[in-house]
Amino acid sequence: MPNVSATIIPTGVSIISIFITKKKNNNNNNENKKKKKKKKKKKKKKKKKKKKKKKKKKKKKTKQITNINYYYNENSSKGEARFVSHQ
Repeated sequence: MPNVSATIIPTGVSIISIFITKKKNNNNNNENKKKKKKKKKKKKKKKKKKKKKKKKKKKKKTKQITNINYYYNENSSKGEARFVSHQ
């Protein structure tokens, strides 16, 4: 690296911090920017559209009830009728 300037500053007994500054030519910077833009364009992909699943309608099963028997409770004051059985 031709244009590198490093300054070493001791901050403690065993700790040393190093600051490195790099200088590049303007032409190289412009080329690097173009390369980065091209890479970003390659990364973009078309999003696939999600297909919506159609919900199947459940057919309601209808049972024909011929004989319905109700049990009338005489002891209750409200006069409740209870469902007993069907054939």
